[in-house]
Amino acid sequence: MRIINAIIHKLEKEPRSTDAEYRKGHPIQTNSGALTRFAEALQTAYSKKSKATGSFNDNENVYRFPIHLKEYFVRMEMQEPAFVQFTENAMELLVNKVKTEPMAKGGFVLFLHYSYNDTHYLMVLLLSHKNVFNIEDLDIEQLKAVDLETLRYAARIDLTKWSNTLLSDEVANEENNIQTYLNFIRGSAESVSRYFQDFIGCTDFSPAQQSTKGMIDASRKYMADVMDLSPDERRNVEQAILEYCLAQRENDNPASQIAIAGIIDHDNVDRYITYMGEQDDVLYPDSFVPHLNELRKLKRYSYKSNQYGWNLTFDHVAYEEYVNYDPEEDRIVITNVPKDFADKLDL
Repeated sequence: MRIINAIIHKLEKEPRSTDAEYRKGHPIQTNSGALTRFAEALQTAYSKKSKATGSFNDNENVYRFPIHLKEYFVRMEMQEPAFVQFTENAMELLVNKVKTEPMAKGGFVLFLHYSYNDTHYLMVLLLSHKNVFNIEDLDIEQLKAVDLETLRYAARIDLTKWSNTLLSDEVANEENNIQTYLNFIRGSAESVSRYFQDFIGCTDFSPAQQSTKGMIDASRKYMADVMDLSPDERRNVEQAILEYCLAQRENDNPASQIAIAGIIDHDNVDRYITYMGEQDDVLYPDSFVPHLNELRKLKRYSYKSNQYGWNLTFDHVAYEEYVNYDPEEDRIVITNVPKDFADKLDL
């Protein structure tokens, strides 16, 4: 991780009040070891949270954050200092939004621009204090520390991918061509956390087909890389996922990442959630509508004919590519038969 810019402003707001203001901060030295360690701790905490995926709302008259961000990014490319001005413009937007939510409260607003593996990211987080205890000179003292465990208001933008969409004619949220460059944490109190989402200008979307594909691809990778499941074990788990997702569809309910985590790795749900939070190139939100065509990839066909003395089992991925059913001739044709198997046939 290479930190490019960082600053903290103080949002002043009391619960049950519509008054709000902010106190300006100053740029933090990016070569600070403390900042680097803090940023890494933030990444760890953020990755453990279930996140929603979205894009910037196209209504630039209402949602101004992307406009200010674009100005900053363009000026940065021209090597002009613009980060402080960008964050102050953003804080003005946040103050106006937080005034509309009486139950919201203030905190420390961190703007963190960093790069990782040649990709630029911007994180915006509303942080608060918590009480901690320390032992000093054989006595106990109470201190305040930044609370990362209950991180509720945070968003991360893939600036590199977002800038590419600005230069592209592709529609950002087409079902089959989605550009996923923004994710954010939904707070437990939806009405309260909504103001933070509106401040960023997030449009929450989780297209069914892309989300289901992301779930399958990422879960298979997890089972192979982290759990080291055998093919038969993996197929059994995938069958359980399929049954769960089909039941959710039938009852008009979304599928839950936490529920799927329990199916795949019930003793290590947090490990699964953390792993998925680190997959920035995969669209797999915490809640999504299962897509039937994608779910078929999990299907396994198996039949035993006692009458004719044969067993047949194959995964859906082989169907219509290597295994074909001809209803007119009432026969199944298998192609690309392995030579070692063909040699065993009594031809």
